[in-house]
Amino acid sequence: MSDDEPVTLVEPVCQDAFLERVLTVAAAENGVLEDPKTQNQGPRVDEYIRAVGLDPAGNPPHGYPWRMCFVYWCFEQAAVALGQANPCVRTAGVVRHWMVTKGKKVLASDVASDHSRVTAGMVFCKSAYESHTGIVCQVTDAGIITIEGNTNEAGSREGNAVVAGKLRPWGYVQLGFIDYAGMSVPTTAPVS
Repeated sequence: MSDDEPVTLVEPVCQDAFLERVLTVAAAENGVLEDPKTQNQGPRVDEYIRAVGLDPAGNPPHGYPWRMCFVYWCFEQAAVALGQANPCVRTAGVVRHWMVTKGKKVLASDVASDHSRVTAGMVFCKSAYESHTGIVCQVTDAGIITIEGNTNEAGSREGNAVVAGKLRPWGYVQLGFIDYAGMSVPTTAPVS
């Protein structure tokens, strides 16, 4: 199987109920597309961008890359549904997310020889120079299977869709992974 082909998603196994909800939210967004007439915009994409406090019509003519906005939005939806605090950093910037997160960081170099350090629900940060991100939904010998926004079936970080089931080989992530397991605490009653 090539890393250009989406794989069939199986139900991810996640030991953290909050991260399990994040994965459910993210998987339900599979196939969301930008408006073909406006790059980095569209009804649902605009929701992702607004979630981090940006105006989707800002930053003309190309709008805002929304890969990190998508990740934050998924975490926020899970937090609201469960009545819990959202531990994910509210930002559109992948590198900024990496720099200021309070989540447990696992460096890509530490994962190279021990893939068991990566688990479903973690957020990957590609590199400090080529920012891309997504949510790990499965771990395989070949790499991670992800759910990503602002990508496409070929895996571009400038794509136009949410794609679930993307296989990223282990060497793809050069910066690392963020683990938010156990970090979300109840704040209100859950929303049904």
